[in-house]
Amino acid sequence: MNIDCSKMLMEHYELVLESCEIIRKTKRSFVIKCRTNQGLFLLKQVFISFERLHFLLQATEYLRGEGLLIPKLVKTIHQNDYVIWEGNIYYLQEWIPSVSTPVISVEDLIGLSKQIGRVHKLSLNYHSPNAHLFFKEINWEDNMKRALFLLEGMRLVKSSNREEIDFFLEAGIRVVNELDKSSTFQVLKNLPLEKQFLCHNDLHIGNLLKSESGLFIIDWDLAKYDVPAKDLNGLIKIVGKVTGKWDTTVFESILEAYTQENPITDQMVSLIILYLAFPHNALHLFVKELTQTESLQQIQSLLQFEKEKTEYLLMGQGDRYTSFA
Repeated sequence: MNIDCSKMLMEHYELVLESCEIIRKTKRSFVIKCRTNQGLFLLKQVFISFERLHFLLQATEYLRGEGLLIPKLVKTIHQNDYVIWEGNIYYLQEWIPSVSTPVISVEDLIGLSKQIGRVHKLSLNYHSPNAHLFFKEINWEDNMKRALFLLEGMRLVKSSNREEIDFFLEAGIRVVNELDKSSTFQVLKNLPLEKQFLCHNDLHIGNLLKSESGLFIIDWDLAKYDVPAKDLNGLIKIVGKVTGKWDTTVFESILEAYTQENPITDQMVSLIILYLAFPHNALHLFVKELTQTESLQQIQSLLQFEKEKTEYLLMGQGDRYTSFA
């Protein structure tokens, strides 16, 4: 990374850099751990538009002010939120020290569900001047039909998994058919911006930081207005990673914790359940298996989790939720 962190930090923050280390590098950002004369900080270089940057910083500042666990932004000596240096955008955040054994428990996940519920509920009272740029019409059907097409292709390539793929294909087709019949879904697609929720939109285990204060939610770069379904799907994927097995009681506790904080209608819950029952996650796992980007044992464990989840949501007691759709 060809930037003079020391000069930038001194000129804009009056911090003396002692050492720095890139701790994450993606197509959207560089994340740099900076040790300075005033302690540790996190410096982030982002490759996003100014509109998205302003939206992101304003939204996270609002949520943090309402008590959400989000790292605090450090302003420059001129009270600016970010720095333009050599044509690139940077901002500085407090460093959140993680606990020595950062194992995420079920209790942590239930607490996280409450946090997500609070984010969604609070966002109904938050109005950003750039909000319209980060709100798109709900387009589940096309995305789901595209995913089913890809699953059909997987079925031809992976003959050893055909029975498993067939299960998820049948579940996906059922979800699409239910949505086609759902009057609630037709209403949902036409909800105005002010009735949509601000969602993190990239919730996974790598975007959680366990500290003494609780679980911090980090990296809000993809935040947008949407239906809560994708954030909850991310949360349920984290449950699979953390616990390694489907547990109905844990799922019900997470859903209850969420709806306590964000008391959405039965109709909205039913649509979220349908979204969770669709095989988005299974498709990603089949791709990982094909490209060998994760261990086969881990993939098989998560596929079993997805299968049991789907069976519960569509064919077990969980299908009581979908009667409202």
